[in-house]
Amino acid sequence: MTETLAFGTVETVLGRLLVGETGTGVVSLHFRDTPAARARTAKATGLPVVDAPDRLAPALAALRDYFAAT
Repeated sequence: MTETLAFGTVETVLGRLLVGETGTGVVSLHFRDTPAARARTAKATGLPVVDAPDRLAPALAALRDYFAAT
């Protein structure tokens, strides 16, 4: 199986966070969801980008819960 990179976003009190995740876990967090941020992360990891909302769901839920508790 080939390693891939997926992106998701979560709304927080700080604004929208862009989360990049591979099969091994979160590899990036950006405070703005921009094409440039996505491109930089994809280039840095060297991985193909896929749509994988189920894979991102636990990380996004954890971030949502974390910021809701502040």
